[in-house]
Amino acid sequence: MSGPGLTGDPFLRAPVGLASPDEDIAGRMSLTLAVAASSCREARGAVRAFCVDNSHGSLADDAELLTSEIVANAVEHSVGSIRVTATATRTWITVSVADDSSSPIPTAGRFPHELAERGRGLLVVEELAGDWGTTPNDSGKSIWFRLP
Repeated sequence: MSGPGLTGDPFLRAPVGLASPDEDIAGRMSLTLAVAASSCREARGAVRAFCVDNSHGSLADDAELLTSEIVANAVEHSVGSIRVTATATRTWITVSVADDSSSPIPTAGRFPHELAERGRGLLVVEELAGDWGTTPNDSGKSIWFRLP
């Protein structure tokens, strides 16, 4: 995949436990974004294009929504850049969003107050993703999801 801010990264790996040794990686994408509201739009477009380019157009709507939710969290909590990576095989895609936030690793188990305007993003991820999780890293954390 190519375009402004997009690079192929041969060292990207799917989150542990999601890739079968038998499955061939069909495509990879990496995108580094600023901590800005416009990053949600950029990430959505890149992930949609990645899905279509890797024969997963049927997953593009869900992948776009889940990416937007996770990138919005990263924009809110991060102080540096945000990195979006994606991996595709014939049967699934995985998207990971890494930030440098020192805030605790989130869980989807909390339900916001019924009148709250925020706080439902990970609940959406929990409902739509085939699998998802969080991984701490040296500078913060990554939140990833797999479809289907």
